[in-house]
Order: sequence, then structure tokens, then C-alpha cells
Amino acid sequence: MVTLVTTTGRGSMDLYAQKLAENLNAPKLYTDIYQKVAEQFNIPAICLTALKACRQDWQFIKMLNQLGGIVHLPNQHLGRYGFFLKIPYIITVHDLIRYFDFKGYGTFIHRPNLRDKFYLSLDYKGIKKAARIIAVSQTTKHDLVKHLGIPEEHISVIYEGIDHRLFKPTSRRLMDYPYVLFVGSEHPRKNFAQLIRAFFKLKTQRRFKDLKLVKVGKAGGPEAEFRKHTLHVINELNIPGDVVFVDYVPEEDLPAYYSGAECFILPSSYEGFGFPPLEAMACGCPVIVSDAASLPEVVGEAAIRVKPHDTSSLAGAIEMVLTDEQLRQELVSKGLDHAQQFSWEKTARKTLEVYETVERSLGDMFVPARVAEEKGTLIQKTGACTKAVVLVGGEGTRLRPLTYFMPKPMVPVVNRPFLEHTIAYLKKHGTEHIILTLSYLPEVIQGYLGDDSKLGVQLSYTVEQSPLGTAGAVRNADRYLDSTFAVLNGDIFTELDITDMVAFHRHKRAKATIALSWVDNPCAFGTVETDSDGRVRRFVEKPSPDRVTTHWINAGVYILEPEVLRFVPADSLYMFEDGLFPRLLELGEPVYGYPFSGYWLDMGTPDKYRRLNCDLLQLRTRSALLEGLREDEIRCDKNVVICPTAKIVGPVVIANGCRIGEGVHIKGPVVMGQNCHVADGASIEETVLWDDVEIGGGAILKQSIVSRSVRINEDELVINRVVTPDYIPDYIRDEQVDSWGRLVPSGRVNLKTTSRGKEPFMSLREE
Repeated sequence: MVTLVTTTGRGSMDLYAQKLAENLNAPKLYTDIYQKVAEQFNIPAICLTALKACRQDWQFIKMLNQLGGIVHLPNQHLGRYGFFLKIPYIITVHDLIRYFDFKGYGTFIHRPNLRDKFYLSLDYKGIKKAARIIAVSQTTKHDLVKHLGIPEEHISVIYEGIDHRLFKPTSRRLMDYPYVLFVGSEHPRKNFAQLIRAFFKLKTQRRFKDLKLVKVGKAGGPEAEFRKHTLHVINELNIPGDVVFVDYVPEEDLPAYYSGAECFILPSSYEGFGFPPLEAMACGCPVIVSDAASLPEVVGEAAIRVKPHDTSSLAGAIEMVLTDEQLRQELVSKGLDHAQQFSWEKTARKTLEVYETVERSLGDMFVPARVAEEKGTLIQKTGACTKAVVLVGGEGTRLRPLTYFMPKPMVPVVNRPFLEHTIAYLKKHGTEHIILTLSYLPEVIQGYLGDDSKLGVQLSYTVEQSPLGTAGAVRNADRYLDSTFAVLNGDIFTELDITDMVAFHRHKRAKATIALSWVDNPCAFGTVETDSDGRVRRFVEKPSPDRVTTHWINAGVYILEPEVLRFVPADSLYMFEDGLFPRLLELGEPVYGYPFSGYWLDMGTPDKYRRLNCDLLQLRTRSALLEGLREDEIRCDKNVVICPTAKIVGPVVIANGCRIGEGVHIKGPVVMGQNCHVADGASIEETVLWDDVEIGGGAILKQSIVSRSVRINEDELVINRVVTPDYIPDYIRDEQVDSWGRLVPSGRVNLKTTSRGKEPFMSLREE
């Protein structure tokens, strides 16, 4: 298990940590400690503030050691904490700029004082101690090998990414004059003064008299010193009105600055990676960079490269871009293509591969799912249990109105009942006999599944006459349970390796093992505290923020020995969470927690239901029922009619018998059930349609769910809504249920009139 330390803040290294956190389905520890690290360089060597900073450092180290497993430190200045860690860690190194300061090779920022040197020495000792190092460029890897003596095979190079949802060409303009653009600080290594001198050479030509140099970003610290030097150069050249400073720009405005520029220039003498050139390329802006450090490998052949301190060459390159339209268009085209190679999704995927490599190399000590032989390194698995109980008796009240006439396990997920995905998942892990505990609308489930011939597993059913709770429902099926078995909540979708979990359970000789998933906010869940061996110490149900001691929650998947059922009273309402599991702890029985970092979703609300459909189409998770689904695929079943003028952007899945009219626009992720008809000019985005839905001409649907046999009127606007049929009984209309499971008066439901009468539109989120 790897926990990613995610630093808050606005710097490029913070951005790296935050984007990894967004794209990695792994535990995260959010902290502002990196901001405190940066502030320490401005603290006098000995003072009360410095002592307070030291105390915070030790508290942070203690917290990391309590995490267990493996930690990923997202930048090199957290190496000082890694040096004192008792657990293995991975560290990302962005550059060695401060190391060069430390050694006196350059004056990139400022000369470190004695205390700075102490901290920096710990940083680089911490880097050397890491179980694995991620370098953001080949240049950084080369520096690590050359200056720190780290073996090449100990370093993985993973390029950083850019956010293509944000950085793309835009017609929006923020300046009403022609300009060349620089984005970054005024640190000496950025070489901004050299750019000003090159710009001055252009300004001596009449044809560039209206051209300005726009500099986006703060000066950097020590700010007064850097800005003072910049202004001195500007005044020396007598061009104060031609250099425009925009110290702070909201992130959403950056694409407009890039798109509106004649060209972007970054003449740095050193960069560990360098986001701005790629951001500029993604926005359709020609790019000029220096041929120093990592910039050549980052921009490839999609930019003009010049010597960082050759003013004439830099001025000449800018002039070429400004005057040669063919060259400009070539740079724009190459840049757009090149930028597509860098994405945070790709960075996260490569990082996950490093996590898995480190986990394998460390073996049983830090990978609880593996069982090591006593006298060797051979890793073995003891096989899956062949029986599983799936709890499918709940009424699905939080998922209403979708579950008024359909049990939650039967709601369609990418056009297959959710329960089918669960059965396929268990079958994939070697389960041969599945027991379904029914209560709400049992005939719907039994009528659909019937016997087990088409599913390839043995199915058995138990039906509760009155609710028995989670543990009570399993006790009601005890006649089928004579060996180790799995239990799954019927609304959980997960990529948990249940075979590994069984191996862990048997290795620990546990009576009960609970799958644990990490969540950022555990206050809405039941948390599970374990000791260093994984044995459960206590349960805390929905802790208040001040009582949160762990972010590991009960994931609703268990491995149990049949003898624990003797502690469950027969024919009584009894729960696992506050009944059986606490009882087993009281009796001293071995109960263990099994942490995992894969995909996990509680499909309990309309919002999460739609998210699951989208995640499957966007390949954020996978189902055994959707083998072969490709990225951005448009998958159509038989007998689908699509007019030639319709525009469809994947990922989209369209079921049998659908008809899509002229000029229809569909932008995925979108799921369309059987026999859906979309009339001319309609637009559908990020929406799930059940069977037999009719969309009127010109209607617009976004981020919504439309249940079976609903008609959306012409020109109707449906955004972030659940739309259900007009035949919901009056007793249900009087008490509509929102997506979080609370009853609300029908007056709060936005009712819009269609040709079929009143049609409930319910928000997916609170309004």
C-alpha cells in the first residue's frame, strides 16, 4: 500500500502532487508542510519560530511513520523527513537547483546559511535513502547520477503532465495589442533579463514598434532583489512602457494569455521540467526555448531552440516567428501534436507502475496481500474461496427515485444490471457458488437471473420475510456456508483483488477480515483502526472531524469463517458493523483489516450511480462484462440507425434499436439503453439513458439520468437531473427523495410539464 503525501500550495511541485492525487486512486495525506519548509529558509537561524518549525517537523515524521506501508514524498525537499522515516518511501525529484546552491556551483536563488545547509544536507541524504526515486526528466536523472552518485537502475523517469481540459486554444483575448509572452519568476536562472535585451533589439525596428513583452507571474523571492534587477535592465534600455507585468493570473485565464501571444519564450539556463512551454503548445502558441537542461527533451522538435545567453540568436528566433507565417503555422501544428503526449493521466499510470514495482520488491513486510514462504522469497497465493454471499435485500432508498420499481442491484450499469457486474467479478476470482440474500422485490431479481446456466456459477437464493440486517441475512444463509466464504454489500463496485484478500486472511489465521478503503473524508463512514500487523483494534462509526484517527473505512467486503455465525442471533435484526465485528473484538477473536488502493465506489446515490457509468466508459475502472472496451470508443449494438450529420464524440455505448436523428450532438461519456430515439438537433452530454427513452428535437441533456420509458419534450433543458416516468403513484409523489436519501416535500422537486403530464426532475446534488 502506497500513501501519496499531497502538498497544498500554488507552486509547480504542489501542482504535481495535486494532479497526482486527482488521477491516482490511492490513499492521500494532505499537508501544508511544504509551505512550512519554504518558509524556514526565511527564518533566522535561532529564534522561537525556528524551534516551533522543528517541532512541527518531528510531528510530521511521527505521523508518516504511523501510516505504515509505503509513502510517496512528491518533492525532493521532503527528503529531510524521509531520512528519519522507519518505513520505506518513494521520492520524486524535480531538480537539483538547491543542491547547486548548497555546493556553491551557482546562485540560482540565494546562498544558504548554516541552518539551510543542514536542512539541505538532510534532503539529499533522504533522497539517497529512498526505496525508489522518480525523476521528472532525463536531465534530472543525469544530475542525480552525476552529483549524488545514485545508481541509474534506482531511478524511474516519469514526465509530468498538463491539464488538457484547461490548456487548449481559445479565441478569448485579454490584451488589445501584439505581444510576446514569458511565464515564470524572475530568478536569475530564468534568464528573463536576457529576454528583455533580445526584445529591445526587436524594438529598434519600426515594424515592431507596437509589440510588447508580457511577463506573467510573480518575481519570486527574495522578490525585491529580483524585481529590482529586472527594473534596472528595463530602465537601462529605456523601454519601461513596453514590458508589461501581470503578477497574478487566475489559472483559468492562462490559456487566453497563451492563445493571444505571437509566441512564447523561455530562455532558462536550468529547468528540471518546465510546464509553460507545453501549456503554450497546447494553446496553439509557437514556442522558443533555450537548449539548456531539460528543455530540449521536453519540447522535442516542436519548438525553436537557442543558446540561453546568446541575445542575438534569441532576438533572431523571435523575429522569424513574427515574420514567417509558414514557420509559425508549422510550430503551432507540431506543438499541438507534441503537447498531447503529456497528460496527468499518463503520469499517474506510470507512477502506479512504480508503486507496484516497489511493492513487489519489498515483499511480504509491506504488501499484506502476499504470503511469503518462511525460508525464501517465493510469493504464493492460497487460492480464492469458492463461496460468496451478496447482500441484495436493501430497498435502495438513497438511490430513489430510480429504485421505486426496481431493486438497486438491478439498475442498469452500461446497459447490464449492476448485479451481473458483481457476479462476473466474483466468477473472475474463482467463486463457484453465489448466495443472494433477497428482501425488496425479490421476484424481479429471481425472474431475471433464473437458474444459473447462463452465468457459469451456482446460484442460491434466500428471502427475508422481514429485514434481518447485514449479519442476520448471512446467518439466514448459513445452510450453504460450510467453509471460508466472502461477503459483499450489493451496492459496492470495486477492483479489490479478493483472491489476495483470501490469502491474507488465511495467512493471518483470521476469523474475519474486513476490506479497508482509504477516503479523504471519513466522517460519513465507519472507520477501522488497526495495529502494525493489521489486526483491528476498534471501530468508530461516522466520527466527527475532531475524532478522526484514521482514513481507512469499512469497504463492505469481508472474508469470514463459518464458525463466526454462531455469534449472530437467528431470525433477528443484526448488523456486522455494530454487532458481530465489535462482539468478535470483545471475545478476542482475530479480526484483521485488509487495506487496498484500487477502485472502490458505493453506488448509493444517483450522483454516484452516474459516476460509475462514466468511470467505466472512461476506463477509470473496469468490469469483466466490458472486456475490450477502448478509450473514447463509440460502441454500437445491432440495429442502430445514426444519421450522417450526427456528431458523436466517445466514449459512448449505444444499445440495440436506437435511432439518432439529424444534427444530433452526443459527447461522452454517454450510455444509451435499448430503443432510445433522439430527435433532430438534440444534444446529450455525460448522461445515462435507460431503455425506451425519447428525446425531443432540440432538447439538451447534460450530466443527468433518464429512466425507462421517459419522453423529454422538444427544446427541453435537463441539466444535473434524474428524470423518472409520469406514472409514479401519488403516495410517492408526496414524498420525493433527494440523492442523499432525505425525504423532501414534493414542492422542492422541479416539475416540468411534458405531453405525458407531470414529470419529476430531481437534482443529483443538493441545491
